[in-house]
Amino acid sequence: ASAKSIPVINNIALESVVDRREGNIAINSESAVNKERFRVEKGTRIQVEDNSRFSFHIGSLARVALFGDTEWELSALTDTFIGINLDKGSIAVSFDGTQKRSMEITTPDSIVRVTGTIFTVEVVDNGTTRVGVIEGSVEVDSRFTDADTVTVTEGRLGSVSGKESLIALTDEHRSLAAEMLITHYPEELTKLVTFDGSPEQVKVEVDG
Repeated sequence: ASAKSIPVINNIALESVVDRREGNIAINSESAVNKERFRVEKGTRIQVEDNSRFSFHIGSLARVALFGDTEWELSALTDTFIGINLDKGSIAVSFDGTQKRSMEITTPDSIVRVTGTIFTVEVVDNGTTRVGVIEGSVEVDSRFTDADTVTVTEGRLGSVSGKESLIALTDEHRSLAAEMLITHYPEELTKLVTFDGSPEQVKVEVDG
């Protein structure tokens, strides 16, 4: 069967700020040993070798951590959409799904659809994808069959093999996502918002 289609997206480029860099990492086949920032756009490819870790921001939209023996590629990027190919390995993501933003992660057997959450995606040795959710929920579809969408909710670990595959999130997957729970953001990614009017007429809600 043919793979399910993904819409063609007009792409942009953003500056990425590096949070953590440990071990051997290559960005577009060049060593990232001294990189504090880099340009991220459609086609940007990152390879993380065994016993290495690399975490970074995609503009102000998302934070991503890649762990040992991982191959990651940005397949699309707009103001409201991020597309990622994960050929192998493990990642953790914190994504801001406000303002109708969304993300799709394509793995060898699955499409992971996100509208805002903290989660992990792991491609194990046989090509099976496992998704763990720390906050929010994530939808997982098979790329090649018409199997029902599996919704992985907070505190659960699951895959496209069905609802029966949903189990409690393991300590291993919680530890992968631990870095996403750190609330520090680089100064240049913070926002200042001001309001005109009396305080009694203003209600401010902050999410992310």
